[in-house]
Amino acid sequence: MDPFYLLPTKLLDACVKLLAVSNTKATAISVDDSQSSQISSTHTDKAPVETLVIKDVGYFSRKQLETFKRVQILKEFVELGIDVYKWLVDVAAPALPADYQSLSQQMADAVMVSYPYKRIEGLPGVPDFAYTGLYRAAPPSWLTDAMIKWIVYTSSPGLRFAGFQAAFTKGKRTRNPCERCLDDATRGRVLQQVNEDGVDTVMLPLNFSNYHWCCVVVKVEKKRIYYYDPLNQAQYTNAANAVATSLEMD
Repeated sequence: MDPFYLLPTKLLDACVKLLAVSNTKATAISVDDSQSSQISSTHTDKAPVETLVIKDVGYFSRKQLETFKRVQILKEFVELGIDVYKWLVDVAAPALPADYQSLSQQMADAVMVSYPYKRIEGLPGVPDFAYTGLYRAAPPSWLTDAMIKWIVYTSSPGLRFAGFQAAFTKGKRTRNPCERCLDDATRGRVLQQVNEDGVDTVMLPLNFSNYHWCCVVVKVEKKRIYYYDPLNQAQYTNAANAVATSLEMD
């Protein structure tokens, strides 16, 4: 295993790329589960062992390379966890009111002492709600849509988060009024959430290539669709208006 610590990570990536062609849906590799939880029914004592030979380095089996990859990913998560701990203590906590100082410190301590793949207490027991999801809370990254959905659902039962929608700007004269600016999956999700019992508001954030954000808000009871641009610039409001129009709700 020493070569994968001493040599660049490109060595491991190259090995995984070569072995990936033999994977199927039945033998897919899970990079965030423990080895003991992996399904091994397809492997027998008499089955051939897939091996890669690296010149002047050694022989490595698929099982070894899978372990190396899990270690690499775990190492990256640990580094992210340490970064978000520092952010919570040094940046987030001082910016909060005094009443929330102790809560911020408790959250930072929980991040530091918890195993990355540990499930967050009080949330559904699925991989999306592990502590690794909190590691993206520190700028310039952001929480995954799964985490945001659950936070919104638990804090405001009548509010729904429809996920992130990629958006783009285009000159007003060049935009086709018949052009749909919303993918079918997102539109279907918004329509489904609007028809759920007790839902009053649906939010759809618009991401412009990770450098600007707008938001489309559907108010169910009022039967209105609003869009908001923090800069109030025409190119973004036009794009947000096009997305809102693409919803075409009755």
